[in-house]
Amino acid sequence: MAVYEHKCDACNHEFELEYSIKQDPPKTCPECGKDEVRRMISTGMSKMELTPTEFIERLPEDKRKLMKELGGNESRFANLVGENAYNDYSKKPAYSERRRR
Repeated sequence: MAVYEHKCDACNHEFELEYSIKQDPPKTCPECGKDEVRRMISTGMSKMELTPTEFIERLPEDKRKLMKELGGNESRFANLVGENAYNDYSKKPAYSERRRR
């Protein structure tokens, strides 16, 4: 079972419901009773706000953690992040190194 976020277009009421992906999403709003509910797309993760510099600085640390979880397998890492992103990441020096130049 997964938790899904929903929003009513009629009254803007937002709510969460837990149900199987195989079930149809609800159509009726529990707040106003109108059939204008839609399922929202969400990451299911908490929000974390970083400045662009903080985000770039975290990349090497995040890659090390992910590589550790993958057992150091570069191929699995490349498959996980995608070939283009892997190639871009592998070619660019860390942000702190670029700033020193």
